[in-house]
Amino acid sequence: MDRLSTFASKIWIMATGEYYQYTVFTIITLVVTLSAIKAVSGQASAFQRYLGGIHPLIMIFILYIAGMVMISVLMRDGEFAVFRKGDYKGILTAAALTIPFAIVVTIVDMNWPFPKDMNVPYPHSIFFYPAIGYIVDILFHLLPFGLLYILLGKIFPSTDGGWIIWVCILGAAIFEPALQVVYAGSSDSPGIPVFVAVHLLLINIVQLILFVKFDFLSMYSFRLVYYLWWHIIWGYMRLGILFQ
Repeated sequence: MDRLSTFASKIWIMATGEYYQYTVFTIITLVVTLSAIKAVSGQASAFQRYLGGIHPLIMIFILYIAGMVMISVLMRDGEFAVFRKGDYKGILTAAALTIPFAIVVTIVDMNWPFPKDMNVPYPHSIFFYPAIGYIVDILFHLLPFGLLYILLGKIFPSTDGGWIIWVCILGAAIFEPALQVVYAGSSDSPGIPVFVAVHLLLINIVQLILFVKFDFLSMYSFRLVYYLWWHIIWGYMRLGILFQ
């Protein structure tokens, strides 16, 4: 009980000292929540593919609380942030880094098309993908990275943290591609599952590097910009180009 009280006290001290970080995280979550509400009203079944029977608003709320706690711990123990005030370099870098990934996956899709119904249809996609991106970035990036960082910091408290960061990045990066491959199903081309695994692994590594080097918003911005092209713009265009 004493340990729980001590931990709660530390979180409260962080909350009062890092109110800007928590405010930004809360604003991001509120925008995502509104986006999810709009997506549910127009395409309620879209979330079931990823969340099963869990309502997306419940999931977002749970991840918001878990994310706030994890951000608090990471800010206390290391140089991490939700957004470094006035520094937009991370967001611009994230946007630029999506370009090669978007080009490669579009070329692959044009030659070995992915399923016709792989995307949530436009215009519901505009609201669905920011919400699911938030869920993915907290569930598969922030939380596993933070848990590994805390665990390894406890096991190796006196060692150089550089290798720990890389172990955390690589460890957290494998979750999303592993799940995507498991649930991707069959493909006409046996090389597609391999491509998807490698492509997503590299995306996850880049996102986590952005988080470490810059902040959470930079990591999330990468996914937003990538989704804007791959799932929303190209997701709409490919139906007329590949399936006519």
